[in-house]
Amino acid sequence: MRPNPKLLIQIISSAVIAIALFSYIYFQFKDYLLGPVINISHPATGSIVYGPEVEIRGTALRISSLSLNDSPIFTDTGGAFKEKLMLPSGYNIMKIEARDRFGKQTTKLLEFTVTIPN
Repeated sequence: MRPNPKLLIQIISSAVIAIALFSYIYFQFKDYLLGPVINISHPATGSIVYGPEVEIRGTALRISSLSLNDSPIFTDTGGAFKEKLMLPSGYNIMKIEARDRFGKQTTKLLEFTVTIPN
């Protein structure tokens, strides 16, 4: 028994249209689905930083706002940020929080020890 070529073309066409539609929907909603991302490149959590001036660097993707300990900070066009802080000697915890345009938020805690050389 030979398959009906007209039916086969309809099935293939429907499958291609369905794949194209789902791809379009995914790319339109991926920012909403994935939410904001924060990557901290320096200092590493748990590290010892020689200070008192400490520079916190990283990238934030898919954001509309970014804050460090509830103070706004800014990114460049590629999402990179860096902030210099004067910190006391000892154990420090920094809270970096990002929000996207849909209201989703991500928070990262950065813990490190500051040692001030004599």
